[in-house]
Amino acid sequence: MVGAQRPLNQEGDGIVAVKITRWEPDTCYCVLEYSWDDALPESERTHSVSRIVRTCPVHTGEPTAEGHYNTVLSENQHKNSALAFIRAKAPAARVDWRFDDNRNLHVQLNGLDQAAAESIQQAVAARFPARTTRITSSPATDSDNGELGHRKPRGELASLQIQGGSVKCVRAKIPNSKEQIEEWILRSAIRAADQRGISLYDWQPSR
Repeated sequence: MVGAQRPLNQEGDGIVAVKITRWEPDTCYCVLEYSWDDALPESERTHSVSRIVRTCPVHTGEPTAEGHYNTVLSENQHKNSALAFIRAKAPAARVDWRFDDNRNLHVQLNGLDQAAAESIQQAVAARFPARTTRITSSPATDSDNGELGHRKPRGELASLQIQGGSVKCVRAKIPNSKEQIEEWILRSAIRAADQRGISLYDWQPSR
């Protein structure tokens, strides 16, 4: 699974250790907690949902916590598997992705011609028949070739956090597509609101 994952606590008597991890997937704005047994080998561990901390608008209709967790996990795992499969077939292409309102995965391959994209579309459909994944492409541009032009910055931003005499370097990838920028802004707003104890989904403007 991909997204922010943070261990919260641990319960146990030295023989059985159950850990709780908070997960913020990168495929929606839900926040979930799941438990797992630290005493088991990694190959034998299973994750069980413990609590739904925040429900995004997309997943408000899930009737149970388990169904909610399984739906979010399934979408996240499909995105991970599909992108790995696509990148293996088009390693030179710059990949952008998003989910539509029906939770179908859309993948934009920048720097790839239409014929190659159609070939990958067929391969993806055969590899993941239970899911709808739509592939589009755009040809290479001057900025893709590294030449001068109206290029967006790429790479990472880094900042130093100094606290209690310790220094920590924090890195963040620079968003490229419009969807990634909008997602980054919304995630930042939600994180800032959470730190102040404010739920954006329940917020009402003052009169």
